[in-house]
Amino acid sequence: MSKLKTITMEWTGDSLVLVDQRYLPLEETYVTCKNYKEVAVAIKDMVVRGAPAIGASAAFGYVLGVKEFADSKDLEEKMKEVKETLANTRPTAVNLFWALDRIEKKFNEIKNEDNLIELIEKEALDIAYEDIEANKAMGRFGGELLNDGDTVLTHCNAGL
Repeated sequence: MSKLKTITMEWTGDSLVLVDQRYLPLEETYVTCKNYKEVAVAIKDMVVRGAPAIGASAAFGYVLGVKEFADSKDLEEKMKEVKETLANTRPTAVNLFWALDRIEKKFNEIKNEDNLIELIEKEALDIAYEDIEANKAMGRFGGELLNDGDTVLTHCNAGL
């Protein structure tokens, strides 16, 4: 079981723990999602914000769906429902659809593997870690354009 812990989210292997960004900066509270439906509610209700965090959360929601339905005889149909539920949370979130398409593609490649859960969890972790690295790189590149004393106004919280 692999784990991830950032400032805004933690993947424990069995749940996704999110900083409830609706209350920041005044209050630091957490929402624990133990199934894909709870992840969907967290995305829809804006507990999680920022494109990278939304995409990673959806990927971990998909993993929770695989875990829930792994022994189901109609796993493929159930996973279509999981993806649709997660996709319907934020219609303008590009990273949401990108992450769901990527993890669904991986699922379709490995759905008959004995270690399906482990492999799909690895894909979700890869999505999260790749987004973290991409955002760090953007910060470095953008930082080179700034001088001491410059003011930066950001629009939308990057999330992870």
